[in-house]
Amino acid sequence: MKPPTNTVDLLPILDAVILHSMEEIIGADEARSVLALSGLSNLGEERRFSDSPGLLSFEKLTLLQNALEQAYGPQAGRGLALRIGRCSFHHILRLCGAELHLTDTSFRLLPLSQKLERNLDTLADLFGHIADPFIVEVKQGESKFVWQMSRRMPVEGKQADSPACSLIVGLLQESLYWASGGKIFKIAETGCMAWGDSLCTIEVDLHPIG
Repeated sequence: MKPPTNTVDLLPILDAVILHSMEEIIGADEARSVLALSGLSNLGEERRFSDSPGLLSFEKLTLLQNALEQAYGPQAGRGLALRIGRCSFHHILRLCGAELHLTDTSFRLLPLSQKLERNLDTLADLFGHIADPFIVEVKQGESKFVWQMSRRMPVEGKQADSPACSLIVGLLQESLYWASGGKIFKIAETGCMAWGDSLCTIEVDLHPIG
């Protein structure tokens, strides 16, 4: 994968980043098995994770996590999804950090709270542009940042037995760890569209735990 030359080039890259990260974490053969189990075998051949360039599919992310849980068990599957998300952030940073202004000196010199807020806003804006069905907002409360993701077209029915956004949670975990210079923040998914909720809600504590 070559670095993008402008923000538009981010669109098809994120799809490939997710697949590439999955291969790094569980191996190419296991990744193909998981894609087959999810009914998404063609995605590995096309190196795309969307119906059209740049559009992440919520349903396919849910299918991917469900397949990981089926293959490795619920707890291990969610753990692997977290690791794939964390790995994905590093590839995004390597490929697109400059375009997202995350590697600018001005970003590095911000106070920690502003750096975390800017980091989350940047990723929310990225997902909002590359994942057309998604509307992503970041709100700040007294003790938490709240990442909320909804769809322009509602999800019908329950699609999973547990929250299905572990990959995104992992991506946020690693982004905050990187932005804070190695601090760990408590992040929890408290609502999920795949679980029947009206939107996905991920809460991030403002203060690090380590």
